[in-house]
Amino acid sequence: MAAERLALLQRSWSLVADQYHRTFSPLFFPWIQDTLSVLTANSPPPGVIAVPCCGPGQELALVAAAFPQHRVVGLDLAEGMVRLAQQLVEGQGLGDRVEVRVGDASQLDSLAPLAAVLSVFGLQQMPQPAEVLANWTGCLAPGGVLAVCYWPAAVEESGPWQRLFQLTAGKPQADWKGEIPSAALRQGAQLVLDCRPAHEMAWPSVEAFWEGMTRGGPWHSRRLLYGDQHMEELRRQFMQAYPDLAAPLRHSPHGRLICLRRHAASL
Repeated sequence: MAAERLALLQRSWSLVADQYHRTFSPLFFPWIQDTLSVLTANSPPPGVIAVPCCGPGQELALVAAAFPQHRVVGLDLAEGMVRLAQQLVEGQGLGDRVEVRVGDASQLDSLAPLAAVLSVFGLQQMPQPAEVLANWTGCLAPGGVLAVCYWPAAVEESGPWQRLFQLTAGKPQADWKGEIPSAALRQGAQLVLDCRPAHEMAWPSVEAFWEGMTRGGPWHSRRLLYGDQHMEELRRQFMQAYPDLAAPLRHSPHGRLICLRRHAASL
């Protein structure tokens, strides 16, 4: 991961960890359930389950409950997120078999061979997501299973996220349709599932959406990079589509959920 981007993401996600957990953990929970259900249905072999980009850690407790015979290791580059995840693990008495580490989750070689990899909404933050997914797949043991949900280049045809993407000229950093998961498949895996689960998100107001996204979510790093004046101008443009800032806001973005299984024997 490029050093500048790594440092920016590390700082941003550490600063917003508590607000992110309060705002986004409940909103993202349905996709976590989807991803965990897929992993559970595909019965990974014994061993270690890695949870890269574990954030505040709600996946860790769910994975530990679903796979009581497995050891679970969560990784996140943001110390603030790892602090919350560690508190959750210790609070639920899971410290004997759930470990949380600060680190760059784009490479899982130190944990290989892995029984499984589960990650929700971390892959799209990587500068080279196709290569990262390939690394995660290559670190699976024979028969190991990967279940990853991420935000694709377009998460909705219309809606507040799409408007933010348009205003910031957001561009995917890889050929999301072609390179993912094809690069991972070259690691000796088969595609089990590729779907786009959508769930409704409900915000108290348009203003709450903006504050959540830019002060406690993925657009906070843009605030750090360009400053408050830039974000105020972006806010002005964004709000032009919403004359009533106090009105409740609902939208249904879709993620992309991929499940891969490593071949039992090398090809």
